[in-house]
This record gives sequence, structure tokens and C-alpha cells, in this order.
Amino acid sequence: MSVRRYGYFECDDCGRRWGSSQVYCDEYDEAMYAQDCKHCGTASFPYHVEPIRCSQCLETDCVCTEDDLEEKKRHVDPNKPHMKELCHKCRAGIPCASNHEGERRYGHFRCTKCGKKWESSHVYCRQGTDKVMFKQECKDCRVACFPYQLERIRCSMCQETDCVCTEEELEEKRLNIDPNKPHLSHLCLKCRAGKPCTGYRR
Repeated sequence: MSVRRYGYFECDDCGRRWGSSQVYCDEYDEAMYAQDCKHCGTASFPYHVEPIRCSQCLETDCVCTEDDLEEKKRHVDPNKPHMKELCHKCRAGIPCASNHEGERRYGHFRCTKCGKKWESSHVYCRQGTDKVMFKQECKDCRVACFPYQLERIRCSMCQETDCVCTEEELEEKRLNIDPNKPHLSHLCLKCRAGKPCTGYRR
């Protein structure tokens, strides 16, 4: 019987460090499988493992309700990767990743042609207003749309529009990431042994 843990790795050859929530341990909390370093390919076992914490409540035994988790899904980390090829602001030469012109909002979109819905935390309004400055394109049919609903962006950790998190809390969140983040299965010896982590159920 294996138990899933969060592991901290350091490559013996190149010294690169990384963390992974796809570490499986035996009853003595010893890692059962190594992972390859992304840079040099050396197989390494974690030097430290700890129970996985919920990225919302930061508890090892999650106390979040379904409403809490739904709220987290809607108010995603504003630093998630941005599809700049579909963003008219980025294509106008004002990249969202580096420019903070206007006030940033969380927007709900619906394509006026195909009806596809999506959400984005990269919506910019004129200072002091809710007037959206740039459209976004539908990924399916490339029609440019304005959002039909706007909200102030909330911190994905404290859920406040005016973040009250300390530097220590933000660092803790960074270390205890969402256990469902994409897993680099081609570097994981457990996956390559024919026991994929993504289909694992305790």
C-alpha cells in the first residue's frame, strides 16, 4: 500500500532542485520511485517528504467545502499562463505580463458566434471604471469578444480582493502547490514503470 506525498529533490549531478506532489511512499515514508532531473536526466530520490496539503486551506486533512473549492476554481491564481496570442492587449504591443496600465479584473466571456464560454484574469479596465479596454478572442472561432461579467480579482489564497497574505504565507503556498498540477510523467520512474501517477487512487 503506497501513500502519496510531496517530495523535495536535489540532483546529485547538477544540483538542480525541484518539488513534486507525485511521490509515493511505503509504510515507512520511504519513496518507492525516483524521478529524473529535467536538466541532466540523473535519477534522484527525494531528500525530504511531507504530507500533501490542500492548496486552498493548507491543511493535510482538507477542511474545504464544495463551495470553497468552487470559489477557488473561479478565482484562479492571477499569475497563471496567459494566452497572449488571443489577447488584443498583448497583440497591441502592451503585454499583460509586464504592463499594469489600467485596473485588472476577472472576466467571464461568451463567444457571440459559437457560444463558447471562458474566463480570464487578464482583463484591463480604464482607471476607476469598469470600461474594458481590450477584447479577447474565442479559441475556437477567433471572434473577438468583450466580457459579459466582471469581478475584482481575489487572491487565490486568502480570497480577498485586497490581499492580506504575508510573505511567509505566500511562500508556503508556493511550496505546497496544487497536487493536481500537470505531472511530467516522462521524467517519473513510477510512470515509466507502467504505473501512471495520474490514474492513482488511494
